Amino acid sequence: MKKIGVVFIAALLLASCTSITLKTEANRELFYENDKLIATYSYGEKGEVLKDGILIEGLVTEYFEGNKVKARHVYRKGVKNGESQEYYENGEIKASVFYEAGVLSGPAKYYHETGELKEEGAYTQGKKDGEWKDYYLTGIVEKKTTYRLGEKEGFWSCTYESGEVKEEGIYLKGKEEGSWKCRYKTGEIKEKGMYKNGLKEGLWEEYDKDGNVTVKKVYRRGEPVK
Repeated sequence: MKKIGVVFIAALLLASCTSITLKTEANRELFYENDKLIATYSYGEKGEVLKDGILIEGLVTEYFEGNKVKARHVYRKGVKNGESQEYYENGEIKASVFYEAGVLSGPAKYYHETGELKEEGAYTQGKKDGEWKDYYLTGIVEKKTTYRLGEKEGFWSCTYESGEVKEEGIYLKGKEEGSWKCRYKTGEIKEKGMYKNGLKEGLWEEYDKDGNVTVKKVYRRGEPVK
């Protein structure tokens, strides 16, 4: 799933922003305007921002050595607010995300270094929320995961690189729950059973490619019963 182009912030917004350069040094962020240091942001033990200088407003660009763009962010009142892009050293986009008052919020896309889409979904209050998809380099969906404020909740599945379903089941509060199935590429069941609170529970069966049961095991709290 090769990207066609990078989605940038609206031109009107960018035109209204002051261009500022960000340099990261140890546990500090140094902000320059026309090579003049205008603000230093550092971070306390609890993650609090310790500011020396003005509150940063507008477009901020961060560079690799050699003057290649590493990231572009929009700041409002000293924190990221709006769309941010990060880049690999080869110039390909690495991530496109949105911030609201310094916290990840809204749609997000991450890319492989060769430009293909790697992962996409959305954030709420800085945590993954809703359906997220992971992709193989070929563009085939590798995994589908549903989140509720950072915790896996709901349907989950993964596929073979050729696209066939490999495994599927349900998460409840971040743990496997209920019926889970593993499949061969041809679609036949390879293994199936039940989870309870993230642990195998009850009868689990394994099958050969002809559909014959080859192994039966009974589990209690994740441990096989002899």
